[in-house]
Amino acid sequence: LCRFGSILVNASASSDVALTCISPPRSAVAVVPLEVSLNGQNFTSDGILFTYYTHGLPTELCPSTGPAYGGTAVRITAASGANGSDYRVSLRGANGTLVVPAAPTTIDEIEFTTPHFDAAGGYTVRTSLNAQQYSAPPGLALHVYLPPRVDSLAPRCGPVDGNTNVTVNGAHFLHGSHNLCD
Repeated sequence: LCRFGSILVNASASSDVALTCISPPRSAVAVVPLEVSLNGQNFTSDGILFTYYTHGLPTELCPSTGPAYGGTAVRITAASGANGSDYRVSLRGANGTLVVPAAPTTIDEIEFTTPHFDAAGGYTVRTSLNAQQYSAPPGLALHVYLPPRVDSLAPRCGPVDGNTNVTVNGAHFLHGSHNLCD
């Protein structure tokens, strides 16, 4: 048996060093001790805590676009971001779902780094604080684009005081969320 605070649930041993039990529902956020018993009477008293959290819906991605080669640090704003123990982000696109690790940065934000994507396009982003249950649909939209390429500039020079209108020619410029020239 597992005991979440005062609530008992069945458990099953998968080996001598692992036991599985399903947490019972709770009406509110709480931190409770999880103790186990092999005979239904004598429980451990190890004081290991289990945290119940409310899964806040993600509300914003920043940035909401990134190149297909990956490596973009993306911040997700969501309430209850700091109550997790095993943060993950699910990225679902037309070619399947990728799951990547994430980490809390503030009480209301988590961050992940985009992986390499096999295809450009739209991906639905959902978060998990325990690597099992994910935020409810619909999730947030991440657009993955083919990397931009610069072929030429017109004109290629200008005065030191600036104000030269420069046209950049190349490919794959339409899908960025923060178009800046370095």
